[in-house]
Amino acid sequence: MIPREPTGGHGVALHACGIVDAPPAAVWPVVRDCEKWDQYMPGVGSSKLQKRTGNTAICEVIVDLPYPFSDLRSVASIVEIERPDGGFSRRSLFLEGDYKHNNGYWIVLPYEDGKKTLLVYDIDFNPDMAVPDFLLRSLQSRTAPDIFSAIRERVKMCSASAETCKAE
Repeated sequence: MIPREPTGGHGVALHACGIVDAPPAAVWPVVRDCEKWDQYMPGVGSSKLQKRTGNTAICEVIVDLPYPFSDLRSVASIVEIERPDGGFSRRSLFLEGDYKHNNGYWIVLPYEDGKKTLLVYDIDFNPDMAVPDFLLRSLQSRTAPDIFSAIRERVKMCSASAETCKAE
């Protein structure tokens, strides 16, 4: 995980990478399925796919924050691309919600001749609430490794029962 300067100097921005022991075609449905993130992504209280048109999806995610903080809602436009190298990407552009900004991307890349996946995650967000940046950065830095672990576990589960994990 590499912290970086957030947009406008406030909030949290980071870049993280991890290896998943499965090919990109098995990882991609898990990463792109925002409708089921509340089932396995750490901190996601609810999530839903509002609409999908071609390679663009509108996703709503509510992040469940601990008391005394209010949950954070975000609606984003997601542009998904199948890459010529056998990988995939999804770029998230904030539309509305409880943030000043909340943008990011996932890149799913073939690794070790496509037998594994190099998963790249980048996020830049600033919630529209009175929380010190150092606290946000601390929470995100502790959560980032859990996100990769959750995706790895979900991919394993989906390999065992592919029908329950197919994204629209």
